[in-house]
Amino acid sequence: MPRGGGPRGNPRGGKGRGRRGAREQPKPSDDGPAGPEAVLWEAEAQLERGERKLRDKEPAKARAMLTQAVEMLEQAGLVNTPRGCLLFAAATGSLLQIDADEVRLAGWARRGAS
Repeated sequence: MPRGGGPRGNPRGGKGRGRRGAREQPKPSDDGPAGPEAVLWEAEAQLERGERKLRDKEPAKARAMLTQAVEMLEQAGLVNTPRGCLLFAAATGSLLQIDADEVRLAGWARRGAS
């Protein structure tokens, strides 16, 4: 019979908080990835930060981060690789979403002014 208040003997009660279901992102070595992999890694990080800013309703900051991700992929010539293509498509799609939102808001402003 388990001791304590929880089902598995947790003295504080409640369920244990293990990492059984947690999923970790692969991390680069201490030196970091080298070559094209480093560019892909950084572009993906920029894309994630840009999309987070977009969700936080900060389109100017999101546009800057997403544009930087696109430029990194283009400069490294990774737009035609499978992973680079996916990152490029996601970043440009988010940039198009920002543009569409700005056009919609500008239309509302014109209608409100008239």
